Amino acid sequence: MYITRGILENDSVGQKLIQAPEEYVKTEKIRKALKEALLVIIDDVIIDLNAEVGDLAEDFDYKSSLRNDEWVKKLSRNIVSNYLKQIKRKRIPSFEDELNKAVANNG
Repeated sequence: MYITRGILENDSVGQKLIQAPEEYVKTEKIRKALKEALLVIIDDVIIDLNAEVGDLAEDFDYKSSLRNDEWVKKLSRNIVSNYLKQIKRKRIPSFEDELNKAVANNG
C-alpha cells in the first residue's frame, strides 16, 4: 500500500482520493470503478516488486529487510519512479485514466 500511495501522490485524481476518500466511495458505481483502477495499479506494482526482489540471493532475509525503513523507502522509490516513467512514456495509463475508463465501463 505504501508504494500504491506513492503512485497516487503523483496523479491529480490520486491526490484528490488521498485528500477526500469519502468522495470515491459514495456510490456503488464509483466504489466499483475505484476498485478496478486500484487493482490495475496493484497488479503492476506486484510485477515490479517481484522483479526487484527476484535478483536477490536465495538466503535474502525478507523479514528483516521489510522492517528496515531505508530499504523499504529505496525499494518504493525505485518502483514508483519506474512506474511514473512508464506513464510519461505512454506505455501504461495513469490512475486518472484507469479510473475514468472504469467509470465509463460501469456506466
